[in-house]
Amino acid sequence: MSNPSAITPAATPVTGYMNSLFEESEDRVGDKQRSTCLKQAPLLRVGTAARDAFDQNNLMTFKVRFKIYTDTEVNINAPNQSTPKVGASKKVPESSKLNLIDSKAINAGYLKTKICVFGKSLNEFKELVAGACEKYEAGMKNVILNSHFLPDLKWKATIGRIKSVLTNFDQWQNLVDALEKSTKKMCTILIENENVQVKAKDKASIRD
Repeated sequence: MSNPSAITPAATPVTGYMNSLFEESEDRVGDKQRSTCLKQAPLLRVGTAARDAFDQNNLMTFKVRFKIYTDTEVNINAPNQSTPKVGASKKVPESSKLNLIDSKAINAGYLKTKICVFGKSLNEFKELVAGACEKYEAGMKNVILNSHFLPDLKWKATIGRIKSVLTNFDQWQNLVDALEKSTKKMCTILIENENVQVKAKDKASIRD
């Protein structure tokens, strides 16, 4: 006979990866593997109000500069296909063909953007940075991510006295950890390659 006065204990809340409020365990590797957070593990699930608030409260400032040497002329002022604002000039900017694509010629050297790095892969981070560059100069996202320059581009990161080159997940996670521990939450990113003319001379001297 059941005891009518007995109280059924409340269900124990599911925690960690088993809870729908949290991200599932990471199973990706390499440049697709997402970074972790020292103070929030596991991370809240993407798309939830709590995760949106977390991301907004953990935005980091990135000062981005690019310096890309080319062996061909590159049109860095490709026509913008977006719909112009009412009253805006419809004149297409003249093409500026350079053998050096330098952000100094665009916006005093550094372009600023804010990104929450937690739960993002190195590939996703590069996509966001390239997208920020595209806002300053049409065509830069393609140059950084999809052009023949891609294999030679180096992503150099600086946080205070800490310097690194982002080539794999370990270096990406180290950068995320350093940003989380820093007080200014600011990082400088330099995207560059070798001077192609100097590189060609070096190769020629080796052959000789």
